[in-house]
Amino acid sequence: MIKHTSNSPRILILAGPSGSSKSTTVKLLARQLIPTNTNKTDLLMDDIDDDVIVEYHDTGTGIDDFGQFIRDVKYKRNSVILIEELPNIYHPDTLLKFRSTLRDWCFMDFNNGELPPLVICLSELEYDSEEFRVSYNIENNLTVETLLGKEMLSMKSEKGDSLIQVIKFNKLANRFLKKTVNGIIKNEGLLKKVNHMQLNEFQNEIFKVGDIRSII
Repeated sequence: MIKHTSNSPRILILAGPSGSSKSTTVKLLARQLIPTNTNKTDLLMDDIDDDVIVEYHDTGTGIDDFGQFIRDVKYKRNSVILIEELPNIYHPDTLLKFRSTLRDWCFMDFNNGELPPLVICLSELEYDSEEFRVSYNIENNLTVETLLGKEMLSMKSEKGDSLIQVIKFNKLANRFLKKTVNGIIKNEGLLKKVNHMQLNEFQNEIFKVGDIRSII
C-alpha cells in the first residue's frame, strides 16, 4: 500500500482483541517505511510527525465529520491514514453512511489510484452466549463482518484484486505480557511491598484479559 502498487488494497483492517498492539504495529511500520526529513529512531511514539500518521478522532459531531476527514486525507499520499475511533456505528443511518464513505474511497479514481494507505484498527467484541447466538449483528457482536458486511468485504477492483484486506491479530501471549509487567514491577520497586505468591496469583488472573493497556 505504501508503495502504491496497482494491486494493493485500498483499505487494510487490523482486527483482534483490544490491546493486541494493532495500532502500535501500524505506527512502528509507518515510522520505518515512510521517509521523513528528521531522524525519528530515538523519539517516542507520540513524537512521530503528523505527516507520517494522520489519525481520525471522533469529535462527536456525527458521520459528516468522518466523511470530511476522508475527503481531506486523500491528498496525503506520503502518510498512513489511521482510524481507531469510529463514529456512532450503532446508529443504523450512521453505519450506512460509514460504509458508503469507505466504499467511495475504495472506488475513488484519484491520481492513478495513488491514494494513501488507509488502515482501520478494530478491537473486536464477540459474546459467546446462547442469547447472542440467536441474533448475530453489530449491536451484540462488533466484528469486521458486522461492521462492513460480507458484500463490502468481498469487493474487487476491475482487475479482480481485493479492495479490502483483513489481518487478524491474536491476544498477546502470556510470556510477553509477563516480561513487560515484571519489568514495570521491578522498576517501581513493588517486589519489596507485595507478597510474591499473591502477586503471581493476581498476575495469572489479569493475564487472561490479554490487553496490555488494561493490565498496565
